[in-house]
Amino acid sequence: MFLVVVAGLVVRFQVIRRDVEGWENYQQECRSRGEDLGIEKWLPPKIAEADNAFAHPWMREFLKEDFSPQGEAIDALQASPGFGIEDYEVQVEDGENSKLWFDDKPAERDRVLEAGRAHAADFTAIHELAARPGARLDVDTSRIYESSCRFPANLSHIGPMLGLHAAAALSAGDEAAAVADLEALLRLGSHFRSQNFLLPQVVGAALEGSALPVIEAGAARNSFSPASKQRLRTARRTRKIEDELAAC
Repeated sequence: MFLVVVAGLVVRFQVIRRDVEGWENYQQECRSRGEDLGIEKWLPPKIAEADNAFAHPWMREFLKEDFSPQGEAIDALQASPGFGIEDYEVQVEDGENSKLWFDDKPAERDRVLEAGRAHAADFTAIHELAARPGARLDVDTSRIYESSCRFPANLSHIGPMLGLHAAAALSAGDEAAAVADLEALLRLGSHFRSQNFLLPQVVGAALEGSALPVIEAGAARNSFSPASKQRLRTARRTRKIEDELAAC
């Protein structure tokens, strides 16, 4: 039995070595023909520091380590469990009776808005970085698998945080604050979705998903002025979803 196991391992090792050698030979043949096998050509073009949302100081600090002050601020503003409103959802009713989840929950709304004031610097920074015209994530091309440098999963939590605050602001009649959050969400979603690899595409879709229900609620309530509507239209993505998926 032992000899059978050893023989099986030897055969398996030989198969793996054959496959590795075949792949290496194929790469050498491609390079000899001048073909580029790297991922650099698939990455978005370089963006100037002043235009790059990911070059903003807040975002750089946020991405630099998993437990940054910026990340802690976002965690503190989550719908669950930060304020004990685990069942939060955007609730919209058609017609003149359209309402938000916060409309009959003033205590929860006030807690969210008060937390927003406590973290005003973080909200301001996120709005600033979202207002930049583009984004370019750093990608570690030296590793075997394509990966972004310091791209923590909680980056997607920016969406629920801004969406929560926007809904509370809209319920309180603060159009300016709600529109600022929603515009930032849409712009960040567009920035992420401009990247030619999957993870940012997914995060970008989640960010937009946090904004759209609140926008629909505001539209049903006639809460947005013409100027606000134009800001939100401008912030929406310009490429068709088919084109975005084709870019992945």
